Amino acid sequence: MSTGVALIGMMLVPAARASAQADTARPARPKPGRIVGIFDPVTSAPIDSAEITDLISGVSTRTRASGLFGMAAFQSQHDSSVIRIRKVGFADTTLLVMVGKADTVPMQVFLRRVASLPAVDVDEKETIHLPGYMRDFEDRVQKLGKSGATVFTPAELRQATTRRLADVLRGKGVGMSTARCHNIALFLNGHQYHALDSVVGTAGIPDDPIDNYEAIIYYRAEQVPPDFRHDTRDGDCGVLLMYTRVR
Repeated sequence: MSTGVALIGMMLVPAARASAQADTARPARPKPGRIVGIFDPVTSAPIDSAEITDLISGVSTRTRASGLFGMAAFQSQHDSSVIRIRKVGFADTTLLVMVGKADTVPMQVFLRRVASLPAVDVDEKETIHLPGYMRDFEDRVQKLGKSGATVFTPAELRQATTRRLADVLRGKGVGMSTARCHNIALFLNGHQYHALDSVVGTAGIPDDPIDNYEAIIYYRAEQVPPDFRHDTRDGDCGVLLMYTRVR
C-alpha cells in the first residue's frame, strides 16, 4: 500500500509543477490607457525621470529610462486627462491626452529646450487660467468655513464617471423629495437654471450624466448665500450650484 501511494505522489508532483508553470506563463492582463513617451527635440533621445502630473486628480509619476509612462498610473480613467510635464532644462508642457480603454497606441511628446542662463534669482508663480465660473467655485469653497455646505470636487465627480447626477447627489442625501423639501433652486455656472427633465422622486434634479459637471456645491435652505436669496423663493430645499466640465 505504501509503494502505491508513493507512486501516485510521484505522478502528481510533475503534473502540479506543469500546472504552476502554465499559470505563471499566462500573460498579465493589460492595463487600459495610452502609453506616452517624452523625448528630446534635438537628439530624439528619451527623457528619463521627467515629472508627470495629472492636473485633474493631482497624482504624479515619472518617466522611466525609456522615456515612457502609462496613463493607467492615474486614477482618473475617463475619456481624457490633462497632464503637465516638467523636466529641468526643458519648458513646462501641458497637454490633453486621450485615455480610452482601447486607446493604447503610443503617443510621442517632444519637449522644448530652454536657453541656458547665468545664475539668477527667479521669483515665478504658475498661473492656471480657469473659466470665470470655476474661479467662482474655488472662491466659494474657500469661504465655506463651517457652514456645512456639501461640496462635490472635480476629482470626486470624475471618479463617479458614467453615473447619473441624481444618483451621485442622493448618495450624500442631496435632492431627495420629502414632506419639507419639494423644490431645489438650480444655478448653472452662476445663472439660474430650469431643468427640462428632472428625476422622479427628487426635488427637481436634472436627469443628466455626471460627466457633464466639473464641480457642485449644495447649500441647504438655511445656508444659502445672500447673493442667491432673492432668486430662491421657490427653493425650499436650498440651492444647488452646478459648474459644467472644463473641456
